[in-house]
Amino acid sequence: MSDAAKHEEQFVFSRVFDAPRELVFKVWTEAEHFKHWWGPKDWETPVCDLDFRVGGTLRYCMKNSQGHESWGITTFQEIVPPEKLVLVDRFTDSEGNDADITKFGIPEGWPDEMLITVLFEDVDGKTRLTVTSGVAPELAKQVGADIGWEQSMDKLEMYLATQIA
Repeated sequence: MSDAAKHEEQFVFSRVFDAPRELVFKVWTEAEHFKHWWGPKDWETPVCDLDFRVGGTLRYCMKNSQGHESWGITTFQEIVPPEKLVLVDRFTDSEGNDADITKFGIPEGWPDEMLITVLFEDVDGKTRLTVTSGVAPELAKQVGADIGWEQSMDKLEMYLATQIA
């Protein structure tokens, strides 16, 4: 992993969802759910291949309304149901090869691989979800990752509501 991925300053995002922790964990870890909410506003996830086990991968493609695609692959490093996921995420091309992230306008300093920790905390029947991403907060804001996470969590909140009814 690159030095940038080990940077001490990390982007942290947290939100409380009105859903039980087991459900929030489930929609993060099952492809048939994940594809419904992953990605920023106006993006869909037409490809979502998930092998949920330590060492397994989540291969995904996000596509926006103009047809732009963003491919990635995540490798599960640690799984503690329904409490914690530790992942390594990286940009790829559609074949799974490492992508040249500068083509996406990603600035220098963005890690080739990013360590992400997702915590699922029970808060009186609701779930506090905390995502810690191995990139400096100012860099995350520069590329819009903060907005992307916010919008993806908005979609997750709406999707969770359909699963509780």
